[in-house]
Formats: sequence, structure tokens, C-alpha cells
Amino acid sequence: STLPHAGRGAFTRRFISKGGLVAPLPMVHISDRELLNMYKLRQDSPRHFPEREDDVVVGTQLLLNYCFGHPESSLLLFPYSLSVQFVNHSQKR
Repeated sequence: STLPHAGRGAFTRRFISKGGLVAPLPMVHISDRELLNMYKLRQDSPRHFPEREDDVVVGTQLLLNYCFGHPESSLLLFPYSLSVQFVNHSQKR
């Protein structure tokens, strides 16, 4: 992008109307955004694999930054495609 601090972006050689298709992409449906919550793990589990120490959320998975969703819904959509990895999906523009 030519905008300061905008990072990489997508450019077009033709006009794309509002709501127009930029690039088709498959979406992974994440049925519950709480699946991306992170918890402190206890390593000394009798089952020989880490287990959740308690129900306190200590963070979220980085994947959440790239998902589309709505605050009133638990459903998230994660786009995966090589052709759209640099497209800005800012809600401000």
C-alpha cells in the first residue's frame, strides 16, 4: 500500500463496486469462538498430556485475528486461500 503504516494490500486495475467480488475463497466454519480461548495448562497430569488447570481464560489463539464474525454470534469464519492473504478487511473502510 502507499498509505503510511498500512502494510501490504491489494490493488485492482478496474473498478470494483461496493459488495463486488474481489476473489473467491473457501471459509472454515468455527462453530464456537470459545474454541480459540487459551488456558493455563498443568503438565503433571496423570493422563500424560497437558490438562486445563482451571477455567480462567489467559488469551486467545492468533487465528482469531484473521476470522470474520459478529459480536452477537459465536460463529466465526476463517478464510483460507493464497490469493487473498494480503487483502485488508478493515471495518473502517
